[in-house]
Amino acid sequence: MQKQISAHPEGGAQLRIKSASKKIPLHRLAFALAIGAASMIAARAAFIRVEPLLGTDMPTLSWAVLLLGDLGLAGIAAVLAMIALRLDKPALQGAMAVGVGAMFLGDAHMATLFPEAFATLYTDTYANRVMLEHGPILAAFAN
Repeated sequence: MQKQISAHPEGGAQLRIKSASKKIPLHRLAFALAIGAASMIAARAAFIRVEPLLGTDMPTLSWAVLLLGDLGLAGIAAVLAMIALRLDKPALQGAMAVGVGAMFLGDAHMATLFPEAFATLYTDTYANRVMLEHGPILAAFAN
């Protein structure tokens, strides 16, 4: 979309200016947010499952995963999803970052809302650890 600006009211020299941004549909933003959240969930599940493998048959992979952590794995997964799904606009990338951050911070809240699904998705020991650490705090806010 281009706008025409006239230098003179009677229509002298014309200047064409391209519009700076196009609107991004709301469903694309919601999709990017969901992809970011899903990448954090998948990265944390992978991190929890690979963590006990330290010092076994795959030392290089397990040490790389340990050094990156779940947030580093989520960043890699989000970038790969961004490339694969062509989420190349800055607003979509920001929505993905918000999704990753929301799941990074909202993990304990998800454990209190859906304890069975949380224990199935991750491990029972991790679910118990999250509930012991954050359960009383979240219960205090619920009342």
